[in-house]
Amino acid sequence: MPQENEDDFIPHPAFLGRSLKKAEGEVPACTFHIITASAGHVLVGRIIETAPDGIKLADAAIIRRWGTTLGLGQLCTAGRQKETITDYIGTVFIPASALIFIADAPAWASQ
Repeated sequence: MPQENEDDFIPHPAFLGRSLKKAEGEVPACTFHIITASAGHVLVGRIIETAPDGIKLADAAIIRRWGTTLGLGQLCTAGRQKETITDYIGTVFIPASALIFIADAPAWASQ
């Protein structure tokens, strides 16, 4: 069995400082993520920093109204909808204790 080194792993924001095994030639493709946090907060933004105590988002917005017919997954894959309402908040730190889940949201990169 070949020896693994740090270059075989990529940092992944959902694991807050831990890593996922990198497939041959794989590079992280998603720039934007939708994050659900405690107290019902749903945010979208670019993860710019991960640490064991939380994540930092840039270009972040609270998604106040989803405006979807197919739920949160529709926001991840299709992006903002006609009825979606967001409130821009800039850069924000979300503590690990408040994180519920992080989803890739590639459609937001072009919006």
